[in-house]
Amino acid sequence: MFHHLNIVPGLLAAALLLSAPVVQAALPAYSAVKDEAKTVNKYMIVVWAGTDWSPKSREVTRAVEHLAKDSPEPVLWCIQDEREEMTEEEKKLPKPPGEIWNIPAIQVVSPAGGMVFLSEGVSKETLPAVMKQALEAVKQQEKANALWEKADASSGANAALLYGEGLQQLPPYAASARKDILEKIKKADPEDTRGMHFKYTFKHLPYIEKVQRMVEDSGKNGGQKDYKAAHAYVDKQLKIPGLTPLQKQQVMAARFWLYRSEGKKDQALKTLADIAKISPKTLMGTGAQNYYRFLTEPVTLKEPHFTGYDLRPEFTPTRVNIGSMLNGPGNYKITFKMNSGGCNIRNPRFMRGSRVVSELPKDQQDKNGREFTLRFSGSEKPDLVFDCQGQGWFDADCDIIVTKES
Repeated sequence: MFHHLNIVPGLLAAALLLSAPVVQAALPAYSAVKDEAKTVNKYMIVVWAGTDWSPKSREVTRAVEHLAKDSPEPVLWCIQDEREEMTEEEKKLPKPPGEIWNIPAIQVVSPAGGMVFLSEGVSKETLPAVMKQALEAVKQQEKANALWEKADASSGANAALLYGEGLQQLPPYAASARKDILEKIKKADPEDTRGMHFKYTFKHLPYIEKVQRMVEDSGKNGGQKDYKAAHAYVDKQLKIPGLTPLQKQQVMAARFWLYRSEGKKDQALKTLADIAKISPKTLMGTGAQNYYRFLTEPVTLKEPHFTGYDLRPEFTPTRVNIGSMLNGPGNYKITFKMNSGGCNIRNPRFMRGSRVVSELPKDQQDKNGREFTLRFSGSEKPDLVFDCQGQGWFDADCDIIVTKES
């Protein structure tokens, strides 16, 4: 096992000379070097290519051949050539670990045949940077190996923690592929008291479904649903050291679901804000911000008509300009003509800006209805504002009709 890798300068220098005319040696196939790698304890740098159908593959392969020729580093260079025309014997040969979807790709495989690094969709231009990352991943793998040696000499939860610290040195996809280490974690810490097995086997959708089942199962046979136990379970996962920002966000999504199910709107909104705060520009971060606005910002209609797209799961102020329907001061009947679907409508009022100029009596404001009467006075025409909540399939289609009473 080698512990000192000063490979980056040599590789980068070679990469800068790619355009120089050289006699290049073809890379051996992965299947031809895998046994040698194990015997001599060397990592393999594998080019995934499709040389008979992908021009980029041919480019990258030639560039790597150049690097391999000039590199003094103790690694084995090879190719996994996924050609269109392959014999049945070639198709049966051993392949590097994992599935590759976008070639050309650069992969680093350990002497034992485990994935250490993978970068897909590589080009000649990005190759130097990818190679730098690849060899840095080898260094990280060596750190992981050292931690795993310590873990093998330890036991119980402490061993599980060391195994987990080793996995933390690797890219997430490489860590989750180490089933052997995950099994050692499970054996050392069956109750997962350090959370290491959870961290490296975590999948967010099954996790949220598990939290939902905990609540639903607790309420079977007419019993009261137990949210407290589900909250405690989520809180426990959030205390696991070294969760990635994305994992934290995904675990907190389960917390958001719990608060929403309990009807605790303020806590649910705070959870969305916390999710966004972890990493605002990621998909989860922007999604949380958008949903926060969806749940909190008033809806403004372009015309006196709305559909399910305009509905929200909570009662939400909904505003529409009805100036063309008002013909001088007087009492006006507000009719919500439901063409299909349904929703809850309450507390209609006339507003100028942020000021309420006409509203229902206090004892009627929280009652749902389809027809209401409001009085308009003055010369400046107001907007109609009402509180609306979607229900069922959110498939409402509704016309708002305003008529002056005689």
